[in-house]
Amino acid sequence: MNIDPTSLFSNLTAQKIPPIESWDPPFCGDINICINKDGQWSYEGSVFTRLPLVKLFAKVLKKEGNDYFLVTPVEKVRITVEAEPFITKSLELNNSRIPEIAFMTTLDDIVIADKEHPIQVIEKNGFPYPTIHVRNNLHALISRSDFYHLVEISTSEPILKNGKSLFSNCIVKSRDCSFSLGQY
Repeated sequence: MNIDPTSLFSNLTAQKIPPIESWDPPFCGDINICINKDGQWSYEGSVFTRLPLVKLFAKVLKKEGNDYFLVTPVEKVRITVEAEPFITKSLELNNSRIPEIAFMTTLDDIVIADKEHPIQVIEKNGFPYPTIHVRNNLHALISRSDFYHLVEISTSEPILKNGKSLFSNCIVKSRDCSFSLGQY
């Protein structure tokens, strides 16, 4: 799916997220809701089939430490997240005066890589594990196809030691920020 950057960037202000950081409700226990490593939500093993319900829950998702919670002003319940709560489904590069990389998640969140929404790649089980910060300490796993797209648009910067090139750093830029995708 191709994203029209002009509509992406204009739709950013339409995203309404409740002020969950200001909510501090009492913990009410665990609920058997799981977001699996593919981004699919389920309750007691049954997959949620209504996307609007998943989007509603995602708006009240909060991470504290390593735990994830669904919160309202009056209650907080812990859920299970196997990897990251969001997954990207597409990205678009806006090559204007200042390049911008916009991602869309499977829940239709739109995130532009910048200082507040950094791209980070760590190694997990011997493989790159790329994420982008979405909001409120929540991250999206960058899908394999989006990661390959990032590598395709990246540039190489040599890593020098004593004047000799040891490695190259694979870099992408968005909103005057540089993000390393890894070294080779």
